[in-house]
Amino acid sequence: MDWQYVTGRILAGLDLQAEYVDLGVAPEASRPSRSGWLTCSVFGTDERNPSAGINVAGQPPALGRYKEFAGDGRNLSLFEFAATVAGKFPTWEDARAHYA
Repeated sequence: MDWQYVTGRILAGLDLQAEYVDLGVAPEASRPSRSGWLTCSVFGTDERNPSAGINVAGQPPALGRYKEFAGDGRNLSLFEFAATVAGKFPTWEDARAHYA
């Protein structure tokens, strides 16, 4: 099975901005950049100058990712973020199954 293709189809079928907001991410902008990124604060902080982003409209492999441009420099898929950072699912596999 081509897992990259399947993952791309899952992500393309989601409102990624809404899913990240549901997980507690607060985007700073209403429209993504040309490459699909919305800026946000590092999850769990109240930064004055947001130093993270979520890719809501780009192309794979960036599509659906949460990335910190400072701090720990985490770069996670939606599924990894939902499980390990937001704590909504026990594993990224459970998160992936939910979003599928």
